[in-house]
Amino acid sequence: MGLCIQALQRQGTSACKCDQWDRFAGVHPDGLEAAMHKLMSALCPDDSTDCDSPYHRQVRLLAAFMPSGGAAPPLKVEELGGIVKGLPNTAPGLDGVSARIVRNVWIAAPREFHSVYAKCVEEGVFPNVWKDGRLIVIPKGNDKPLTDVKAYRPITLLPVLRKLLERVILRCAPAISRGISEYQHGFSPGRSTVTALRVLLSTARYSQACYVQAIFLDISGAFDNAWWPMMMVKAKRGGCPPNIYRMLVDYFTTRRVGLYIGDRVEWKTSSMGCPQGSLLGPTLWNVLMDDLLRLPLPEGVAMTAYADDLTILIESGTRAGIESRARVTLDLVREWGLRNRLEFSSSKSTTMTVRGKLQRPPVIKLGGESIKTVTNVKVLGVVLDSGLSFVQHASDISERATKGFGQMSRVSTSSWGVRYPSLKLIGGVFVSTLTYAAECWYERANMYTVRSVILRSQRSALV
Repeated sequence: MGLCIQALQRQGTSACKCDQWDRFAGVHPDGLEAAMHKLMSALCPDDSTDCDSPYHRQVRLLAAFMPSGGAAPPLKVEELGGIVKGLPNTAPGLDGVSARIVRNVWIAAPREFHSVYAKCVEEGVFPNVWKDGRLIVIPKGNDKPLTDVKAYRPITLLPVLRKLLERVILRCAPAISRGISEYQHGFSPGRSTVTALRVLLSTARYSQACYVQAIFLDISGAFDNAWWPMMMVKAKRGGCPPNIYRMLVDYFTTRRVGLYIGDRVEWKTSSMGCPQGSLLGPTLWNVLMDDLLRLPLPEGVAMTAYADDLTILIESGTRAGIESRARVTLDLVREWGLRNRLEFSSSKSTTMTVRGKLQRPPVIKLGGESIKTVTNVKVLGVVLDSGLSFVQHASDISERATKGFGQMSRVSTSSWGVRYPSLKLIGGVFVSTLTYAAECWYERANMYTVRSVILRSQRSALV
C-alpha cells in the first residue's frame, strides 16, 4: 500500500509544476501550504452547529435514532459476484487497487471475498480503511481566475472496494431510492439530460398560456454543502433497514480527503457533502432533493431537475401573473433551502421568457434580490435562446467540435504523433459533440441559419 501511495505522490509532483498551482499559491504569503489549506476549506466545508435553528437541532436528534424493522440480509455469493464482474475500470483510490485486481481476487477466493462484505452488512459497518479519498481539483474553465477557489471542481478518487460496498448498500436497501420524484432526471434509470430538456421544450412549445417563463436556479456549492443529518432523516423516511442505516452512519463518520501536490499532502475530515466520485452520493443527493420537487406549487407552475440543476417553468397569460406565481414559488424554494441548509444564489440564477414576447421582462426576485433576465442560456449542455431557434447552440457546438478536432489533428502526421487510423476515433468525438441532445433540436436543423453553421464546421473533419 505504501508503494501505491508513493506512486500517486510522484504523479502529483508533475501536477504541482503546472502554472495554475504556481499562480494559486503565489497569492498567499505562506506559499503552497496556505493555498492548499484555503482550497480544502472552501471545497470541503465544515458542518457547524453555531447557526442551527430549533428545527435543525431537531433534525440532528432525529438522525441519531435508528429506524425500526427487520435487518436487510447480505447479498448471496452469486449476487455479489455479478456486481464484481460488472465493475467499471475507473481510477483506483489511494490503495492503488484497481477493478481488474478486484475481479481477479474474486476469481481466486470468492467465498472469503463474500464473507467480508456479508459481515459489513450484518454488523452495519463501513470499514475505516475505505473512507479516505484523494481529492483531485479540475479547473471549471469559467471566467474566474485560477487564484479563485471557486474556479475548481472537486473530484474524489475513492477505493474500488469502497465503491463495491456502496453498490452492495444500494442493492440491499432499494427502498432508499425507490419512489424518487419523476421530475428528477439526474442519476435516475431511464432519465437523462435529454428527458429533462424535453420537459422544458414541450412546455414552451405546447403550453396553452400566452407566456412561459423559465427560471434556472443555482444552488451554491450544492454537492459540497449537502447536510448529512437531513439526508439521514430522509433516507430513513424512505424505508431504510436498521443495519443499512448503521452503515450509513458509519459511512459519514471519520471520513477524510487528502489533497496531494508534489511531496505535500493536506488532509481534512469531512463533515458535509456528497463526494463527487462516489456511487452512494448521487442517490443520497436525490433523496435530499426529493421533497423539493414535491412542494405544493401554484397553478401553472412546474419544476424539474437534473441533479442540482433546477428549472422552474411558469405559465401565465400576463406579466403580472408570472411575477405573482414566481414570488410564491421562490418563497417556497427558499424556505426549503433554509430547512436543508442549502443556499440558492440569485446572482448565478437566470430567467428567460421561452414562450411569447413581453414588452418588458418580468421582475423576478429571490430573497429580495433580482434574478438576471437573459436572452440565451446554457442548460445541461444545450444553448437555449428565447425563440428556441437553436442558432446559438449550433454555433457553440460547431466551434467546440472544430476546435477539438483541430487540436488533435495538429499532433497527427504520417511519421509521428497520433497515427491517421486513430483519427477515426477523433472523428467519432467530433460527431458526438455535434449531435449531443440532437433529439431536442434536430427539427431546427432545417433552418438555413442552423444548417449552414453545422455544415461549415464539418469541412475540417472531412478534408
